[in-house]
Amino acid sequence: MLRRGFVGLAAALSASAVSAANVTLPVPLNATFVFDGNTSDLAQQFYARYAAGDSVPVLTTFTAADMPLVQTRIEKAGAASFAELPGLLQLALLWDTGYVLDPKKKLIQVLTLGGRSMADIFVTKHEFEVTAGCQSMDCTDPVGRASFKSYICNGDQILKVTKCVASDFVQSESIHSALWATGSNPSAVPDINILDHSWIDDATEVSYSVYAIHTGVDTAGYGNCPKNAYDAVVIPCYTKSKTPNATLAQMSAPKTSAWIDTWVAAFPKSAASSSRGSSTDSSATNSTSNKASSGIGGGAIAGIIVGVVVLIGIIAFIVQLEATNSNLYASLEDVERVEDL
Repeated sequence: MLRRGFVGLAAALSASAVSAANVTLPVPLNATFVFDGNTSDLAQQFYARYAAGDSVPVLTTFTAADMPLVQTRIEKAGAASFAELPGLLQLALLWDTGYVLDPKKKLIQVLTLGGRSMADIFVTKHEFEVTAGCQSMDCTDPVGRASFKSYICNGDQILKVTKCVASDFVQSESIHSALWATGSNPSAVPDINILDHSWIDDATEVSYSVYAIHTGVDTAGYGNCPKNAYDAVVIPCYTKSKTPNATLAQMSAPKTSAWIDTWVAAFPKSAASSSRGSSTDSSATNSTSNKASSGIGGGAIAGIIVGVVVLIGIIAFIVQLEATNSNLYASLEDVERVEDL
């Protein structure tokens, strides 16, 4: 009986420990959001991966001076410092406020056409092919879905449909990759990296420079489809120093999302030490983020530890109780033998 009771109690405690690891969401998930490779709403994907228990390294090298717009939002929310927020929340906050990372992992500010949100800077296939007059190439992802990437398109064409402008940065290496693409791994944590696409057109010998935000690594390179792998969204942006003043006048800081401020407020200064979740690292997310590991919050770990301690105590009590009962039964048997004599 004691052993059966112990097994049942152990199972109950184990179930409690597992439930303690569940993520508490300050904002309901967007039931209509799908990360299908045709969206620039990366903040929603960061939140979806957070809800799934994923984590990424925390960014610790940025100061308030590096990102004044982010710092203002943090202060208004009464939240912990940026370095004390979970990595996925950091990425969502940076993206939603209009910050991306250059090749040296420095923050680059992005302004948007008409001050639209960062969720609305994606260039659709129709805009790319019909409005800009560019030619794409068809690819297929591992589950049979179609994705597309730029094939024939010059700088003047792509800028017709570009909805953002980024501050200048220095890139030491040239790249040969698509400057526009659709597609994504639905379970991935996207990157927020920006690269400089500079080239000379073979036919016209005109030089172009177009920035593009890459949400993943283009492993296949220009003119090729990835094999048994997902493509990643690529969003073109103007280079600020090479943008006409008339166009710059139409650009402003992106409209931010109130729900992200609510998420930030869920990590107040007093709770910062128990809310970080993942280990710190100064690097940004990269392609390995697509295999993000699951994380357990500090409160969940504490709950599990308490459960284990209680479980050990109960086991010790049961063992001691059974030992006492065994001694008692042995004593009674000795008494019965004496009486029989």
